[in-house]
Amino acid sequence: MIFPSLATATAAAARLTVLDQSTFAVLPFVLNHEQREVLRLALQTRRLCVGKGRQVGCSTLFVFLMFLLCTMNAGLPCAIVADEQGKANALLGKIKRWAKMLGFHLVIDNVESIEFANGAKIDALSAISPAADGESRVGRSGSYAVLLCTEQSFWRGARAAWTALTSTMPHVVWNESTGAPGDLLFREIFEGDGWDTHFIGVQQHVNYRRDAASITDARWGELREDYGFTSRESAAWWHHKMTTDKIDASRMLREFPVQPEHMWTFREGMHINTWVEAPVLERDGDWEWFAPIFADEEGHEHFGEPCIAGVDTALGLGLDASSIALVGHRSGLVRGVWRSNTTRIIGFQRALDACVKRFAPAAVVVESNGCGAQLWQHAALTYANAYEQKSGNLAGEVFDRRDQLREAIESGAVPIGGQLLEDARGSLLKSKRTFDGRVRAIFEGRDDVLSAVSFARKWRDQNPYREQKQQHMQRQVYDIAERLKAKRSVGVTF
Repeated sequence: MIFPSLATATAAAARLTVLDQSTFAVLPFVLNHEQREVLRLALQTRRLCVGKGRQVGCSTLFVFLMFLLCTMNAGLPCAIVADEQGKANALLGKIKRWAKMLGFHLVIDNVESIEFANGAKIDALSAISPAADGESRVGRSGSYAVLLCTEQSFWRGARAAWTALTSTMPHVVWNESTGAPGDLLFREIFEGDGWDTHFIGVQQHVNYRRDAASITDARWGELREDYGFTSRESAAWWHHKMTTDKIDASRMLREFPVQPEHMWTFREGMHINTWVEAPVLERDGDWEWFAPIFADEEGHEHFGEPCIAGVDTALGLGLDASSIALVGHRSGLVRGVWRSNTTRIIGFQRALDACVKRFAPAAVVVESNGCGAQLWQHAALTYANAYEQKSGNLAGEVFDRRDQLREAIESGAVPIGGQLLEDARGSLLKSKRTFDGRVRAIFEGRDDVLSAVSFARKWRDQNPYREQKQQHMQRQVYDIAERLKAKRSVGVTF
């Protein structure tokens, strides 16, 4: 593959125009400092991962370089992969405009694909194309030599899409994204081995500057101490943006990071810093019990109170875990937890069936988002008291639910059992090294068991415990044959 020199690429850019983000005027494409540095790295390595803030011109630089490679290499297959199809199309549109400016004829010219007269081709793809069992159809129709992956932090089904795209061993891969909370594939690539990485923070971008005198000495000291600013002009811009546009500090750190670790910042309130440990009374397969189990005269098992089952579903591919949390309707305490990250959805369905039949919970609250849709459909058709949890459909719903659970855990109202404490050695409790070298432990509070607990507690808050009602509900025994018979009687087709 033929690559341009740094001088050739820089000179070629000057013949093109771009939309200036600060003035919104069409100006000559003069590479800024950050773009020149990314270009230099991209010409030196074949695997480059760039973590960045918003609107620093990184994706524009990469599609420009892809454009040059296509003009210099006949038959070169390339792809732009974004978190949304519209974004990929917009980046492809820049290349189409540049090709027209320089007089390059396009044999194929449509919204999602172009082909040059020399046979070089660029496809615009969306990363969102999940199939069964965590597979992805992204890029399966072609084999690409050059890949630009943009905003990977926001790809749904990122690992499946990434596997599909890289299975044909592309020669060049550029991966650039802003950050998002949590342990993401993009974060693993950026912080892992085997890739050349580059960080573009708010202090590196010339457009993110403001008069240093616009913030007080006291505020400058706070921003320097809390976030590691070294440029007062950048700190002044950051402070003005946050206060004027009413953006919380954690989002500002992700969108306009000062240090690389800021790209994964959680919103305040999502950390669980203290908790009371609940003893594990018994382990039974994938179950852990934190309260004794009683049996009544009819043989029904319970914990001295009816429970609510919160259900969070995963694909069972060794990543996220499927979880059932049994939460006492009267006490609000976690009574039992089932968790597995290797059980596929059909196996998880059987585990939930067995749980409902054994304990006859007052409610079964199942998240219907994503891969949970299949289990929710089963629950809605099978259980007399199934309730749907649509996480994140309302603004702030996830945060509010998690924040209430955090407060309950930190106050000691909800002791956390051994299951979560064991997981704390993995993704939950981390020794996070801050920008100034200090190490502090944080509980990220994003575990699947916590989600299941929060589903159950949310339903409990909306449906307070009533003794007479619960006596009636406890007599509801799970019987799939009767349930299916009832469903058929009202015309449900299977």
